[in-house]
Amino acid sequence: MTKVTEILVHCWNCGEVFYIEIANVTAGRLFCSDKCRDDNLKKEIEAEKKRNEAIPMNTKLVGRAIQADKASIIALYESDTRILDIAKRYGVAESTMYRQLKQWGIPIKRGVYGHRKRIVKKFKLKKNPELIAKMKVNSRVNREHIKQVDFVRTSEDQRLVSNIINHRIIG
Repeated sequence: MTKVTEILVHCWNCGEVFYIEIANVTAGRLFCSDKCRDDNLKKEIEAEKKRNEAIPMNTKLVGRAIQADKASIIALYESDTRILDIAKRYGVAESTMYRQLKQWGIPIKRGVYGHRKRIVKKFKLKKNPELIAKMKVNSRVNREHIKQVDFVRTSEDQRLVSNIINHRIIG
C-alpha cells in the first residue's frame, strides 16, 4: 500500500479550494477543472488583445505621414538639420529616417555633424579598509609559506613537451 500525499491548492481562475496529489503538481497554473483552464486562457487572450490595441504606433500610418511630408523632410535635411532631430519631430527612429532618405535617393551626409561622443564611465573598484587589510595579511602568509622552486630545463623535458604538442590528438 502506497501512501498518497495531497496538498491544498486554490484554483487560479475561480479561487475554489481543492486537493491535488503532490506527484501531479507541475510548474505553472493549477486549475480545478478543464473548464476553469479554458476560461482562464480566454481571459488571457482578451487581455493580450487589449494590450496590443493600446500600442499607439501604427507603422503604416507613420510611413504615410513621412511620405506626406517628404518635401519638408528633405528641406530640413538639406538645411543641415540633424537626422536625429527630424526623426524626433516625426516620432520615428533615426534609422527609419535614414532609410526613407535613402529610398528617396537623397545622398546621406557622413561626418558633417561629427559623431556623438560616447560617455564611457570607467569603473574603479573601491576597496574598503578591512578588505585591504585582509589582502595584506594573505599576501604576507603566502610569501611565508609558498616556496619558489627553480626548474632547470633539460633536453629530455623539451623532447617530452614537443612530443605532447605534436601528438595527433593535440596538434
